[in-house]
Amino acid sequence: MNVYVLSLLPDTERQESIKRQLDSAGIRFEFFWGVDGREGWHELFERYDEEARMKIKGEPLLLGQLGCFASHYLLWERCVYNNESCIIIEDDAVIDGDGFKEFLKVVDVIEERYECVRLFKSKSRIRKAVPVENVGGFRVCKFLKGHMSTTGYYLTPLAARKYMISAQKWVLPVDIYMDQFWNNKVECYGIEPPFLTNDEDFTSIIRYVPKNRKARRTLGVKLRREFYLLKNNMKRAVWNVCYMLKTRKMFSRIDL
Repeated sequence: MNVYVLSLLPDTERQESIKRQLDSAGIRFEFFWGVDGREGWHELFERYDEEARMKIKGEPLLLGQLGCFASHYLLWERCVYNNESCIIIEDDAVIDGDGFKEFLKVVDVIEERYECVRLFKSKSRIRKAVPVENVGGFRVCKFLKGHMSTTGYYLTPLAARKYMISAQKWVLPVDIYMDQFWNNKVECYGIEPPFLTNDEDFTSIIRYVPKNRKARRTLGVKLRREFYLLKNNMKRAVWNVCYMLKTRKMFSRIDL
């Protein structure tokens, strides 16, 4: 199983932290050098549709956000090119080594049944999920709302290809884009208990430019934003209902 740690070359402190954790757990990995938005324009940024972004949000994506999207996109390309499933981890992750090793023991079973699985606790305020099955010491769950982060996930070439196909135009940050499973067609699965979390001591490298939301969000932008959110909430609800019917699951929900 290929384990990639997504990092930027200057971030040596993060690299030392994640390397220490993975080495201690005896897990082999490879650093993948991502796109640093602080260094300026990258060819993948041509996919960014600022006009569409401004219509629904009233504020542009930051170069750091574009760099993050490009970095994950390049990893999806690597997954498809190698035609091998992989695990992608961001360099500010905190790892439960025992949990990670336990997951690697059952990853063959996971690969047969799931295209993509989040390996960290959801950051969404709404953590509603439907238990699907127990695999080893984990419970695989279908999450009804996305995790709002890209801390770490298991990815198959099929899921990577779907992400790439539906990411022809970039309007959202990569974590929110991945959360829109009704658009990218990659179901939102996660595990309980998760074995990854974030190290809060590390400062985000994405939001390093002050944002001026009030100056940009006119009434028109606010209305379009609310309509966009309503439309996607409805699409998510329909998708989830269809999932329940398709898998013949009860409509009971649990808080994780």
